[in-house]
Amino acid sequence: MHKSEGEKMPDSEPGLGRVNNRAKGIMMAGFLYAFTFQKYAMRDALSQSVGFQGVLEAVLTLAACLIVVFQSKEMRRRFGVHASILCFGIYGIFALASSIYSFNVPLSIVKGILYLSVLAIAYLVAELQMSLVFLDGVYRGYIATLLGALTMAVIFPAKYPLFSVDSWNGRTRLALLSTHPNSIGEVSGLLFLLAQVLPIRTRWYWQGFLLGVSVLAGEKTATAALVLSATLIFLFGHHQTSRRWGFALAASALACAGLICVEAGIIPNSAGTTARRAAEVIYGTEVSNEVASLDGRAEVWTNAVELTRGCVLLGFGFDGARDALMRGVSWSGHAHNGFLQAVLSSGLLGLLALVVGWFAAAKDALSADRPWRTRVLSLYLYLFWLAMIGSVFDSPSFFTILLFASVAYFTLDHIASWETHLANTTQWPSTTISFTD
Repeated sequence: MHKSEGEKMPDSEPGLGRVNNRAKGIMMAGFLYAFTFQKYAMRDALSQSVGFQGVLEAVLTLAACLIVVFQSKEMRRRFGVHASILCFGIYGIFALASSIYSFNVPLSIVKGILYLSVLAIAYLVAELQMSLVFLDGVYRGYIATLLGALTMAVIFPAKYPLFSVDSWNGRTRLALLSTHPNSIGEVSGLLFLLAQVLPIRTRWYWQGFLLGVSVLAGEKTATAALVLSATLIFLFGHHQTSRRWGFALAASALACAGLICVEAGIIPNSAGTTARRAAEVIYGTEVSNEVASLDGRAEVWTNAVELTRGCVLLGFGFDGARDALMRGVSWSGHAHNGFLQAVLSSGLLGLLALVVGWFAAAKDALSADRPWRTRVLSLYLYLFWLAMIGSVFDSPSFFTILLFASVAYFTLDHIASWETHLANTTQWPSTTISFTD
């Protein structure tokens, strides 16, 4: 188990009891925030009422923000406002100003306020040196929501079916509560990778649980990106890699031997048939056609590009272009591309601020030692691929923005420890964070 900043510390030592209580509060804030990732009730996509879902999401996010603000009293400044925080803030301000053109102005204004609240959380927990504690709470909270959703599916199968079946291609995807399977798969994969990048407290079975949920959700691109990113971290994201390379080569050789045995008839063809049928259950029988048509996204992107031509200075605000998008393609209220969605939310200037903020977050990682650099950039690779197929920057609940800022600040800590290590000792630096390989 990795050690984190939130580990239990003896209250008998001077001042540590107060620190430990603060850590508990920060972890609770992360736990509550994770509950905003799920959709608990269906609503009309073009309704002017946000319903139960909107109220709950706003209350939980603001509650998490207030807890963090309260716990950050008498906070000592460490690094100040990181460039990524500044750029993401500009993006949020442009999106908030763009709300005047939204099809649902109150909704976009509330989402803009929630965005800035999430950004404030990222900044404050980083200045407290408790980013890991907060993300540890998010990790635990999201697993709790998945377990709760599975329980609801078992108790109320008629209202919350466990799987959604696509009549066109036969896909059977994990559907928890009212959350879209894409969101379930992408967020589960993101938290799986997060535990590989940051030393938050995990157990192998919870990691396996998240991986299984991500695969069963049936998001093809996200699964491929998850496997690629996890492989890069496994092979290059550690100081000792010889055993890992040996394991990878042995697994590859075993897989090749299995394929040869199937082709030679040593292993019955039924094994390959069974595997293919299992894949078709999750990914459907029209994978080749979906790849050729980008699963219908090409039509959505064309429609979104037409809308962005009038979004030079301002866009439509968060979720504000939904009405216009659905008039062009009735089945999609999002652009299915994070960068296009950012233009629709905040205009071209807002997108520019967002991209610069991402580069500012990534720049620090390039200055770190190779294993850490590999871990962070592999996580960013996963997020990039998600951005190419979905609205990753504003869904669910702006978690990606918080993650960029948190990892950027944590990278500064890592670089400082690494530079101290190079200057003063031949041992891996002993800090409050333990990186174990």
